[in-house]
Amino acid sequence: MAGPVAQVLFSTNDTPSWRAILEETLGRLGPRREADSIQVMTTRLIGGLYEGDGLGRPFLIGIGDEQPWSEMGPLAEAGETRMFYERTFGVYPDSTICLSAMSNQRVDHRILGEIALALAQRLGGVIDLCGLIVPRQVSLSIPDFWNAPWSAVQSGARAFTEAMPGIAVARTYRPMPEREWASHTVDAAFLQAWLSHPEFHMIK
Repeated sequence: MAGPVAQVLFSTNDTPSWRAILEETLGRLGPRREADSIQVMTTRLIGGLYEGDGLGRPFLIGIGDEQPWSEMGPLAEAGETRMFYERTFGVYPDSTICLSAMSNQRVDHRILGEIALALAQRLGGVIDLCGLIVPRQVSLSIPDFWNAPWSAVQSGARAFTEAMPGIAVARTYRPMPEREWASHTVDAAFLQAWLSHPEFHMIK
């Protein structure tokens, strides 16, 4: 079963040695099986808590200069969207590192969060969570939550993220023509705090 995903958005101009940083970070996690996959044995060498059982956890790694986030929200053009990130986070991203867990156990969520955090810190980037953080109290209070509109959860999600350290921005989009939803992009300070929260999870 495929697991959660996240993207690290960063500027190659601000971090010209990004490829070396990426390879060094991935090398601390475990053996590369192929160019786009890695078997994570531990995250302790990048500041995380996961220490594996010797078998490892499979993850996919993708690198690209396309901007999948450019279709989200009112900023239709990629250049305008990048300017939004520069104003909000101080980052003008022109590249992404896509991280995908190949399983959906609790440990895979933590590993993904720890890898995304380490890369964002090392590259001066931000993290696209590829989904929305909604506190459990809010989701349980809404009938048919999985089909609810963004307007039904907006205030609760905003109050939750604004109470956390760092920056979290919800960008709206339409998964279907009749339904508006949102996805969070966060800075490293927010993700670090989220990793320690009792409700921590990444988005599947």
